[in-house]
Amino acid sequence: MFFFGCGSQFGHHLHNEAGLWPRSNPTPWPDRDLDPEANPIYGRPPALDAWMGDETQTEGAAVLSYRDGWTRLGWPDRSQDTRRGSHANLLAKGTWTADEMLARGRVAFPWLFARIKYQIVVRRTVSTER
Repeated sequence: MFFFGCGSQFGHHLHNEAGLWPRSNPTPWPDRDLDPEANPIYGRPPALDAWMGDETQTEGAAVLSYRDGWTRLGWPDRSQDTRRGSHANLLAKGTWTADEMLARGRVAFPWLFARIKYQIVVRRTVSTER
């Protein structure tokens, strides 16, 4: 499992379960698609499969997506970086439900869930299997 978002410092990065930044991104989502700069709210092309679709960027309003045998659960998150556009993503190889992703995420990244004070609720599910 991987986490893309803010760790203990500002800046959105891909983290493995050891909390380290892997040398390369093994997921089917390119780094540009994990970064909020691709968010159409910022006037850029909608490179993400399905960003939140929520211009208010409600924390915890999640999108569950599937691509090439991987699952991604992403949501607006300002628990570390309070600026608009801050977000969190859990990524795992395999097909998982949102509840399974959250359960795995709590084990893999307890520091993330320790700082979250809102509920994570799936608003959309998107499949872009090829």
